[in-house]
Amino acid sequence: MAITHYTYSDANIAIAEATPEPREVWINGPVEIVVRTGADMQQTADRYVTAEQFRDRFTGAEMAAILAAQQTDAQIAQFLYLVATATGPFSLDDPRVVAGLPYLVSKGLIASNRPGQIRA
Repeated sequence: MAITHYTYSDANIAIAEATPEPREVWINGPVEIVVRTGADMQQTADRYVTAEQFRDRFTGAEMAAILAAQQTDAQIAQFLYLVATATGPFSLDDPRVVAGLPYLVSKGLIASNRPGQIRA
């Protein structure tokens, strides 16, 4: 039962994939590789979403406002780019998600109660 983080590299991918089953390997290239085993794997599995699942947590009005705002706000554009280019499921506890949602609140794009709902 463990959560192990590796820096992203071909060698570390091989190490992660050689971890005995049952295991969950999450490759967030080119940033990191996370391996979860045992109870840690099951406890956090539902905290990971695909880009599509994350997108669907926003209302239509929120998404329209966010997409419009990305045209003039580089931080919002970067946040959307990071989500859209995720190569697999990503953690709702990722620091970029945790910081990005309050930023959307600060810009009036989502209500103050929404970050908790979106990350739930």
